[in-house]
Amino acid sequence: MSTSNPIIATNTAVRAKAESTYGVAALTADGDAVIANKVTVKIDHKTIDANLVTPTRGGKAKKFSYTDASIDIECDLALGGANEVPVPGSLPQWDILARACALQRLFNSTATTNALVAGGRSNVTLDAGESEVDGFYAFHSLSVAILSGTAQASGSAAKNVMKLAAATAENSGTADGDSTTTLIILGGNPSGIDDDYVGQTIVLNGESRTITAYNGTTHAAIVGTAFSDPTGEEPYKILFSNAKMSGYLIAVKHYNGTIIDTFSFNSTTNAICLPYSVVGTQNLAGMYIKITTGGNDPETLRIGAYDVSIRKATLNGTLANNPNNTSTFEIIEKRTIAAFNPDTVIATVSSNFYKAPAAGATYSIEQARVITSYTGATQVCAVSPPFSQYVATGADYTLNPYIQYTQLPSKTGEASATIEWFNDGLFYRFVGCKGSAVFGLDADTSAIGTFSLKGSLDVYDDVDMPDNEMLSRYVPSQVVCADTINSRLIVGFADAVVHKWSADLGNDVQYRNVPGDKRAYITDCNPMLKITVDKGLKVDWDYQGLLQANTKLPTFVALGDMGNQVILGFPQTQITACPDSNTNSVMTADLELMVKSDFKIVLN
Repeated sequence: MSTSNPIIATNTAVRAKAESTYGVAALTADGDAVIANKVTVKIDHKTIDANLVTPTRGGKAKKFSYTDASIDIECDLALGGANEVPVPGSLPQWDILARACALQRLFNSTATTNALVAGGRSNVTLDAGESEVDGFYAFHSLSVAILSGTAQASGSAAKNVMKLAAATAENSGTADGDSTTTLIILGGNPSGIDDDYVGQTIVLNGESRTITAYNGTTHAAIVGTAFSDPTGEEPYKILFSNAKMSGYLIAVKHYNGTIIDTFSFNSTTNAICLPYSVVGTQNLAGMYIKITTGGNDPETLRIGAYDVSIRKATLNGTLANNPNNTSTFEIIEKRTIAAFNPDTVIATVSSNFYKAPAAGATYSIEQARVITSYTGATQVCAVSPPFSQYVATGADYTLNPYIQYTQLPSKTGEASATIEWFNDGLFYRFVGCKGSAVFGLDADTSAIGTFSLKGSLDVYDDVDMPDNEMLSRYVPSQVVCADTINSRLIVGFADAVVHKWSADLGNDVQYRNVPGDKRAYITDCNPMLKITVDKGLKVDWDYQGLLQANTKLPTFVALGDMGNQVILGFPQTQITACPDSNTNSVMTADLELMVKSDFKIVLN
């Protein structure tokens, strides 16, 4: 069989399995399937006359045969694994495909919590026990507790609202004695950024005023309307604005108690038995369990499934040790704040809580940021963008669970894959598959990955299996992150409005084409990043100047909210071209950036 025309199918499925021995078909299994938006296969059957290699005795020619195969698989980056969503604790469906493209995987399903050694806004210092390897946490997510409190009764039965503590404030303290009725000199470790509080409300002596100017050096806030009385050394508070509170994570503690180590089953490192007297009949799937004392303190894992009848919480990940009846726990639910009313202190979240927060429930407000660089010797990490307010020394932080893919440091040792595909009454199996990938996004589409693999055809059979059989039997339902089309780009720590982008691994895959050895191998890696951004970005970021100066700068693209987020991070990029263009009647710049160091794909 030989074909020069590609075979193309859409909305189909393939199965992939890592090979333990190169070119030897691996046994595929349930859960290895990938829903593909598009599959393109090109097959080329070749023969080589043995006499062309070495003469054969007796003059009778012998031929070596082999069949080259190119397989392009396009799928959504948001495709989940066993639990159908790409959250840490479950691998994405495209995991095997990525590993066949010379990407190695690092996996940590457990969140760790500690206290900051030093606070800040752009840089914070983690606990001394964290990694000593430079760059280890680069492009991972870091959540820091900004404030905490006790919920009030919201007065609503809606599950997407929560009334915060009455004392909720971004900054509070005692005004300096040199303050006046229109100029308030703030205490209480206020922001060091000019105009950071402009437009927000300051409450002093029972009166509320709007801040019209703020000096980050002197900490002087100017109000548009004078206070009635001289201020002097009076307590004040600055209320959060809707703009600042929106986007924060709110973590509500619903329950706390002690684990049961034996009931209808014994608690293990990934399945925990909880007491009925504490959790009742509430379905806890999707919530988080935090171990607060015992051998696993302070690990936090997401509950992937929950059996109410026996109160069995199955975890998306594994604890370090088996819990027992001395281990205490908290059940926490996290949501993103979509809107906030500073007058009523009511927060509206982006999606309903599974359990409506009760009056008296304790909570913390967290802000999640992407770590852009990390120094192992000092545990100092830079974040982008900066925290919206100063984070205090001693504040609790969480290094969130992650799945990470990085380029292999050498051209050897990359995995190969067996790929199976059913199409139009024919079953194909390809072995020894290796390749490259392009990740990207165009406006109004989901982020996708296209895996271009080369291998050899191993099986080609007529079968009677219906075309949708692989979809119905092997593939979990497709789940796409809600915000994947709203990607966020940071280039050199400057936010950009991104219209489209693509990141090409740049692997060059060749065949040996030696009789008896049809190995595909990766000969070179030249990753490249292309981005289309609003031309107006140059007001904040002189990309023409950076091009001329050959400046190296970090770049990352973040897709989706934390917990269902895909990040493509590049520690060092260098602009090679930036021509102007026009995208949907908007003046844009088409940036080409050469990737100067290994990059990461991180699911946070």
